[in-house]
Amino acid sequence: MLRAAAATAAATAAACLTLLQRNYDATENEPLAPGGSVVVVGAGVVGVSTADELSRRGFRVTVLEASAGVAGAASASHGNACTLGVSGKWQSLADAATLLATLRAASPSPGAAPPPPDAPFETRHAFHATNKFVDASVLGDPWFYAWGLAMLKGLAAGAPAMEAAWRASNEAAQRALIARAADVGFRGIRVDGSEKVRFAPGAASRATREACAAASPVAAAAAHPEDGRGDCAAYARALAADCRRREVTFVFGAAASALEVDADGAVEAVRCSDGRAFAADRVVVCAGAATPTLLRSAGLYAPVQPLRGYSITARVTAPGAVEASLVCAPYSLYATRVDDATVRFTCYGELVAVADAAGAHAGLERRLRALVAHALPAADAWCDWRSRPVWSGSRPTTPDCCPLVGPTRVPRLFLNTGHSFNGWRESAQTAAHLAALVAGDESPAGAYRAAWDPARFAPFG
Repeated sequence: MLRAAAATAAATAAACLTLLQRNYDATENEPLAPGGSVVVVGAGVVGVSTADELSRRGFRVTVLEASAGVAGAASASHGNACTLGVSGKWQSLADAATLLATLRAASPSPGAAPPPPDAPFETRHAFHATNKFVDASVLGDPWFYAWGLAMLKGLAAGAPAMEAAWRASNEAAQRALIARAADVGFRGIRVDGSEKVRFAPGAASRATREACAAASPVAAAAAHPEDGRGDCAAYARALAADCRRREVTFVFGAAASALEVDADGAVEAVRCSDGRAFAADRVVVCAGAATPTLLRSAGLYAPVQPLRGYSITARVTAPGAVEASLVCAPYSLYATRVDDATVRFTCYGELVAVADAAGAHAGLERRLRALVAHALPAADAWCDWRSRPVWSGSRPTTPDCCPLVGPTRVPRLFLNTGHSFNGWRESAQTAAHLAALVAGDESPAGAYRAAWDPARFAPFG
């Protein structure tokens, strides 16, 4: 009996691996000539950037967006620190050291009541030092286990393709973004030394201070004048306005629910939940954390798992507010001056099920308010953060935190998704690469093709 059960399990595992391997077998597509039609699913900053690059190449572009406007989900930038983060090395979860550190720091119970403000510093520090969470819903999410297999492939493959050149890649991405912002007349990106790191205040014992230092390897970092910051949503809206001048069509309230394929298995249209269908010569999915659900309708899987973040965006009411971007170690609390009138507090990474990407955890909303009061008690004096609602949004996270950009096994279907924490910074660069692939041209970001290729997660090869 045990031998039969083992044989069945082995056969099932082999079948799953075979299906996953086939999942990543990309199709060679004929170059699309100018005048061809493209549907882009998603009007976040990545989707709008993709529409921008495609339309500049002469394609007829329609953008479908489920919400009521541009940058309505994660790209509203309320879920991140508003910095482009050139100075920061991305953290690949498909790395043994990072994965172990993340698991050690993670908690399955984010809803515990925060300690009162008059509790001993050590008590408050121990509570707030946990900033990574795993929602129990992921254990019942079949997509999470496929994502875990992709992570194992990443672990087996070793260092990602951009490991040795991450700073050059970050700088190139930011340059491309700033150049495009200048082209469309958007002046809302500042490059003036955004990121500084400091310890949260408190009457900590020497042992606690030493523990804080050990837990915060970037605690001694200086300002980085090359880092940009600003309002991602405002940039996306400015870019969308420029797209409209080239007759790009934006359809809001259009929740893509299925990819329709023809008799030969090639995608031919995107169907929305209200029954409308949008046909095109090519389809590009820029759907962020919703990508796996949409691709399932075409028999595909992309290793994208929602990682929910939380933030409070408040109006500055008095002098003394942070002037750039502050990282309060060891809590990973970002306080970023978005513009002259606004400051944003951001923290937490909560791994959730694909079906729960749009939800929020009330316990983490309470926890963020308590964290701001603990780490930045002076905030009461220069902004009205306590009266502002907590916003949450899901980052589309791949195992190595690099995006998925390229063709799929389904003919005429492309991906530009899974940008994890770096959607704004990488939006212009990955969009230019994707548009070149659709047109059959040499990519200006060809050096990163292997790092972005979805096939890097194929079980074999």
